[in-house]
Amino acid sequence: MEERCLRLEWSLASQSLKISALESKIAALDAEYDNNVQRLRELKCEVEELEEAEKEKDGFYRAQTGEMKDFKEATNGFVVDCQICWIILLAGSKAARSKKERSS
Repeated sequence: MEERCLRLEWSLASQSLKISALESKIAALDAEYDNNVQRLRELKCEVEELEEAEKEKDGFYRAQTGEMKDFKEATNGFVVDCQICWIILLAGSKAARSKKERSS
């Protein structure tokens, strides 16, 4: 009888130890889960910040591209104007030389 009581006590102690180990494991898993949830929140915030930065970058590049296009059009117009002036000056110079040669 005493032996049976000892075996039951040993069995209860063994089961209690297993239960304690499982409770400890559950607590560790809960803590890991909480850490993972927090990390997920941080990553979501980081993704949102990166998406916002990408939108700002895209807007900046669109604006810069528009400015460069406008500048290119303006410079092309300036080049054409300069070419026209050069042609006019060249024609005037030739006319003046021709007139000078005729008068000499």
